[in-house]
Amino acid sequence: MLLRRITQHVKDQNWIAVALDLVIVVVGILIAFQITNWNEARIEKQREIVLLERLQFDFDRIVIWGERTMPRVNSAPEDTSWLIEKIRSDDKPELNGMFRTAAEASVFAVASFEISPTYQELVSTGTLSRISSPELRDALANYGRNRQAEKIVTEGLYAVQNRGVMREAIQFQTHSGDPAQTFQVSLDEIMVPISFDWEALKKTEPHLHVILQNQLYIRGWKQNTFRDAKQTLKLLNAELGIVDDPLSEAL
Repeated sequence: MLLRRITQHVKDQNWIAVALDLVIVVVGILIAFQITNWNEARIEKQREIVLLERLQFDFDRIVIWGERTMPRVNSAPEDTSWLIEKIRSDDKPELNGMFRTAAEASVFAVASFEISPTYQELVSTGTLSRISSPELRDALANYGRNRQAEKIVTEGLYAVQNRGVMREAIQFQTHSGDPAQTFQVSLDEIMVPISFDWEALKKTEPHLHVILQNQLYIRGWKQNTFRDAKQTLKLLNAELGIVDDPLSEAL
């Protein structure tokens, strides 16, 4: 219809009408392109929101886990130092709360922070750029790097503790229930020292020093990783319009 009208105007040499028809065509094309771009941007934003919600779910779990485990990580070097001082002074401790805490710190290490499955997927598929916020992308990358380093040093402590030196001197109660329910049992129910050989324990002092050095090193990396996890969660909440809990901010 429009093409026929333009052709007629050309035949009639009505150049003003031809110009107006061309303007209408160009404007129509531009409007169509803009609508297409708006639709694509809307679809891409919806996809990004889905990714942000998945990341928020991942990091909410990571931060909750950190809030539960970091007190143990932070106190582990002091607890091990307490046991070293007892051995040095040949001051045999009672099998009480302080000894139990120190014994657990010297034998068991807190697991490494989890990696976000959603972040891992974005990295492996090369689609991290789908996150539009540069600050959030940087926070995710910082967490990924620190978490990898923290995982390596944590595995180093596992290797030291798994030599079994401390386990020969300290006997721990283990959970003997249904194996399927093991992960529902708290750490305290699994890591309870029930007896120890003081003479054997005194011989572990050099080994305890190695553990202490590892604990101090790991504490720094875990603190950095936990800080990055909280910062990432804060940015995710801001992107999604979620109000942060002021109590969790203080932790």
